[in-house]
Amino acid sequence: MELAEYDTMAQLEECDWWYRTLRRMVCKALEPLDHHAPSSRILDAGCGTGGGLRALAHAMPSRAWIGLDGSPAALRHAARRQTAPLVQGSVMRLPFKENTFDAVLSLDVLCSVGVEESAALREVHRVLRPGGWLILNLPAFESLRGAHDEAVHIRKRYRSRELRHLLSTHGFQIIRLIHWNALLFPVVFLIRRLLRPRGVPGDTPSRSDLRPLPASVNGGLERLLALDTLLCRILRIPFGTSLFSTACKVAT
Repeated sequence: MELAEYDTMAQLEECDWWYRTLRRMVCKALEPLDHHAPSSRILDAGCGTGGGLRALAHAMPSRAWIGLDGSPAALRHAARRQTAPLVQGSVMRLPFKENTFDAVLSLDVLCSVGVEESAALREVHRVLRPGGWLILNLPAFESLRGAHDEAVHIRKRYRSRELRHLLSTHGFQIIRLIHWNALLFPVVFLIRRLLRPRGVPGDTPSRSDLRPLPASVNGGLERLLALDTLLCRILRIPFGTSLFSTACKVAT
């Protein structure tokens, strides 16, 4: 990710409509753990600037949270939030023992430049306890590629069939896999088509979609996504800007 994007993320991550919706989805996905592992250990593997980690830790204080990221710049921001233990390291070589965690979060990490998805999934499988959960979010559809992807160093975008195969190949059983942000899909598609970078990549700086918005607009988008995620869960809408999955580790 471009260094300037870490600064923007640190400022807006806790209040931005998209991040707040994603965190609610994570909380909802983790609810069943309360029944058999209420004091579970959870790794945020790719915690970035720590805004999400702090919000999740506040929402679920009984759980032991650990954040990991490979970027010193991101961890400097996360450390200022003083939320949970932080570790600098690679998702492809997690510095933890086998069977350590009840759940691992991987939110828009496998898609990043420099991350080899098979190596990362093998490591997640190793550090999860048998039956442990992987909560995964990834960008969907290469047709949505644009300046945002360049700015945050997204290497690839995924199709649901590809993700199903990837998870099953690496020892995970899918509990749920849905698209989301479907209602805004046409708008995002058109905007990114119109603003798609031309020329040689890297010639001009790219910016992500993350922007400060008026509170009324931010709140309106958040309410729209609340409806969107409900519809996507019920109707299994076959498109959206992101894929969200809950999968469990299959004991080998």
